[in-house]
Amino acid sequence: MQPLLDEIANNRFAIATQKSGCCVIQSCVESAGGELRDCIIVEILTNAVQLSEDQYGNYGVQYLLGLKLPRVTYILLDRLQGNFLTLSCNKYASNVVEKIILDSREKNSTRIITELLSNPSGSMLLMDPYGNFVIQSSLQRAKVSLVH
Repeated sequence: MQPLLDEIANNRFAIATQKSGCCVIQSCVESAGGELRDCIIVEILTNAVQLSEDQYGNYGVQYLLGLKLPRVTYILLDRLQGNFLTLSCNKYASNVVEKIILDSREKNSTRIITELLSNPSGSMLLMDPYGNFVIQSSLQRAKVSLVH
């Protein structure tokens, strides 16, 4: 078993961007402990922008968000900051942005929405097929925040 785990640890990025590999990475984060788990999480965080834009890699980023680990979410937001407009217009990364907006703490979603609205090119989100869904999620989140 250890040789397999070592192979996964040594090829985390390549595995995370393959159809079956993204599931393997998620399973490793879920079942592995200690150093291997930390290595995989660090790899996802380090490559968050590229993985978010990948058709399979984005699932690993969304999985990390689903763990609701405040420190991991904070680091992930830092890695993605400044890229939210571009990510919102990407077929795969837009799902990551929506997940953060809808599933994370209000201050995190506010941080993203503020970045999107303050961007001079922010209006392009209305015309972009993926960006439009991000805007809809932002409005949904804002509505929920106003009610509470």
